[in-house]
Amino acid sequence: MSRSRPRFLSGLVAGLAVLLLLVPGCRKDESRSGISAFSFNGIGTSSEELAVDVEQVSGVPRDDYLEWSCLLSCRQPEGCHADLRVTVFYRSGGESRDIVLTGTVNVPVGARARLTRVQRPPVPVDGVDRVEIRLTARRDTADGPPPTPRI
Repeated sequence: MSRSRPRFLSGLVAGLAVLLLLVPGCRKDESRSGISAFSFNGIGTSSEELAVDVEQVSGVPRDDYLEWSCLLSCRQPEGCHADLRVTVFYRSGGESRDIVLTGTVNVPVGARARLTRVQRPPVPVDGVDRVEIRLTARRDTADGPPPTPRI
């Protein structure tokens, strides 16, 4: 029995070492660049041409880029059928910055749509100050792109 105890302990130590090496690589909220994921709600929104609210601005860091996402909620009585230019004004390392997300939304009133964009290189995001939404083209629901999926 005295011989099996050292084997057991060495196996336990080896197993713990492997586990410690794997656990940091499994984290989803931080990339190898050291930038953390973020999510901001209740952001001030200005849109003179289309009745939409920004429900959430979020970002997920990857190894060499940051994946931005802007979740919009349509309040337009006839639905939101348009090409949009969304400018997110944010802070990174004490500096004011902005990023532009563009895309087409085609959803009924009360539905949500998501616009995304990749940013290279990734930067840390300390906070989102406001979002401006500009309508670049109106679309007819009959000849527009397929509807944006509900989220």
